[in-house]
Amino acid sequence: MARREVYVNGRFLVQPLTGAQRYARELFRAVSNLSAFPADLDWHLVVPAVDGEALSLPEWVQKWRVLRMGRMTHAWWDQRVFARFCGRGRLTVSPVNLLPLRPGWHVLCLHDLVARDYPEALRWWARLFYWWNHHNARRIAVLWTVSEFTRRRIHLRMGLPIESIAVFPPGGDHIVSVHADESVLQWLPFTRFFLVVGAGVPHRRVDTVVRAVDLVRREFPDVGLVCIGNVNTRLFRVPAHVRAWQEGRLPRWMVWLPSVSDAQLRALYEHAVAVVIPSEYEGFGIPAVEAGWCQCPVVTTGVGGLRESAPECPTFPIGDWQTLRNILSRFLRDPLWRSECAIRHHRYVQRFTWARTARGWLEWLTHIAEEFQNLPVTR
Repeated sequence: MARREVYVNGRFLVQPLTGAQRYARELFRAVSNLSAFPADLDWHLVVPAVDGEALSLPEWVQKWRVLRMGRMTHAWWDQRVFARFCGRGRLTVSPVNLLPLRPGWHVLCLHDLVARDYPEALRWWARLFYWWNHHNARRIAVLWTVSEFTRRRIHLRMGLPIESIAVFPPGGDHIVSVHADESVLQWLPFTRFFLVVGAGVPHRRVDTVVRAVDLVRREFPDVGLVCIGNVNTRLFRVPAHVRAWQEGRLPRWMVWLPSVSDAQLRALYEHAVAVVIPSEYEGFGIPAVEAGWCQCPVVTTGVGGLRESAPECPTFPIGDWQTLRNILSRFLRDPLWRSECAIRHHRYVQRFTWARTARGWLEWLTHIAEEFQNLPVTR
């Protein structure tokens, strides 16, 4: 009997690295390294045939059949190129929020429902596109997501039975698989700093952190703020703090890094006083888990998926820079309390490993592949 064909949308390999692309890269790397892989399935990875990053695919791709097709890298590639592999008994896997809309057997990962829960973060056309995608996903796809929070939001917003939605959370151990590159610290005009990762998206209220650190500096003038992240201006509205960076209006004690390597990111985690996650909305919060693996304390707003990625960390209300100032000052004033927070969070995040997620996901997908012939094409 011929092995069932699985076609994975590999556009994430040529996209800028955000949480969703990180999740896809690390998940399939870990799946490829499992002894159970390929699990009696015929795996294909479909990637855009573009120059640059696509020419240096990661090592784990060697275990796959790679198909390079189409030179677009935006969302229409999914509909015009990847959609060609729908139907004919094939199973398509879309790990980054969007699926092809042709009839077939589809598996889709929705990382969050920001288009429905926090639509003001997106440009109008992106809101319409994601709503259209969610509407069709209800009918033609089997879904998985990254947190119990997003699972509940999918159930409430899209009307799908909650038991039909699988959950496979991200790992964080990828960040300790590389050696720290401390050369990044030479770019900083200060030795003590707080860190915000993924600062380019509107639903992370970096303005709150800026006001809090400004107050902290009255007592600790040697402290700075490092923000990492860029903004996809085609998809997201540009928040005020990003415009300030683009226009060179940042305070002298604040450094903005559009992107860093994993080795540099590890060094920043290991030397930061704390990581601040000032989100108004969060599907999971990979930076919280990465920081925990690097034994760096975390402070969050405690919203959404942060209750799962950092439930024991100190929290502050959204936009409340006064409370955040008090927490950050205590990190500096009380090293023992900071160490206790870091150790407690480090112990908690040990459950988030990519090997564990990959084993559960591969077992689940194998079951889907065995059963998909009995599933209706549309719902």
